[in-house]
Order: sequence, then structure tokens, then C-alpha cells
Amino acid sequence: MPHKAGSISPKDNKKNKKDTSPERKVRQITVQSINKEHRVWIVVEPTETGLSLAEKIHQIATFRTRKILTITSASGRQVPLDNRPVFGSWSDMESFQDGEGWQVTWGDLDKSVVDRIFSKVVQVGGRKKDPK
Repeated sequence: MPHKAGSISPKDNKKNKKDTSPERKVRQITVQSINKEHRVWIVVEPTETGLSLAEKIHQIATFRTRKILTITSASGRQVPLDNRPVFGSWSDMESFQDGEGWQVTWGDLDKSVVDRIFSKVVQVGGRKKDPK
């Protein structure tokens, strides 16, 4: 379909429309990486739970090598590691500062059954035999 001079095609019209959707505010925290000289940035969604945040930290900050034991916000509030929201209310979200340094405590991963059996085999195989 030919266009008349000065007419706007539907594609051009979409480009010229002002985006009226609300600006998405990205909230990020910083936590210590397993590499002591680094801190990592973690995106925290408004609907984030303690469990999902712990999983993100487990993947990004510890490279899945440590178990997350506690998460403490910059204000000192302990984040429960369950399905409760990280932000208890809208005022918590509004007072949040992007890039806040949160504290994370981690420990060793629980050993799987295969790891336990393998460690027993290595222990038994590594013992010295009594010469007779």
C-alpha cells in the first residue's frame, strides 16, 4: 500500500508514542563473594522471598560451593530463609538504597550419600596394612 507524503505508517506511530508504562526500578544489593577481594551485585525483585534470594546468592556469590546460613540486611534485619517476602512492607522497599551492602553467612554444603560412601572408601584404602 503506497504511503502519501507526510503520512505516518503504523510502525512509525509506535516509535513516536511516548512510553507511558511506569519505570521499572531495579533494586540491587551487594554481598561478599567467596573470593575475598570481590563483592557481587544481586538483583532483588519486589516479590523476592528469602529462599529465592538465598538461591541467587548461592549461585552467584559462592558458585554453588557453600550453603547459605543467614542473610542480614544493611539495617541489621535478619531475612528469614523461607517463603516469606524479603521486603515486609512497601515502606521497606521505599527506604531501600540501591547497592546496599548486605551480610551473608555461609557454611559447607551437606555431603550427599555418594560423597559419604566415597570418603569411607578413600579412608579405608588409605590405611597402612600391618606387616606380619
